[in-house]
Amino acid sequence: MIAFTNIICQSANRPARMEFAKAIILAVTSFICAANQFWPDMRQATRFNDIAIALFVFDVLLVIVD
Repeated sequence: MIAFTNIICQSANRPARMEFAKAIILAVTSFICAANQFWPDMRQATRFNDIAIALFVFDVLLVIVD
């Protein structure tokens, strides 16, 4: 819920496109992490974890570049 609240807050502030994209990436990553915690025995749990880590790293890269 925090991630989606962040998207709503970011959209209300009318940020630059890159800032809004970073907020969406963070929300998707948080959702994937939550899904991974909710369904740890699911066959795709490891893949979800890998995707979440890759998105977190990508988000950090965008912050560094910015």
